[in-house]
Amino acid sequence: MTYGSEGCDIYIEGAVERVPAAWRVLDVQTAGAGDMFTACYVAHRAAGHDPRRSAEAASELVAGELDKRVHTGAPGLA
Repeated sequence: MTYGSEGCDIYIEGAVERVPAAWRVLDVQTAGAGDMFTACYVAHRAAGHDPRRSAEAASELVAGELDKRVHTGAPGLA
């Protein structure tokens, strides 16, 4: 379950673990962020990485891509 800038919950053997977001990116259009997160998470899991590291990598990817939108002045994707 993802919570945007609040991170996500991962479920491992019936237990819930909160994984914080890599960093907050403010004032940016977040369209597609969930898709990016899911694709990265699934790719890492398919490559054999553990759930927590997969979620951390996905969070880092999304934060980095959203940061690019802020710093390049990319228009909103409404």
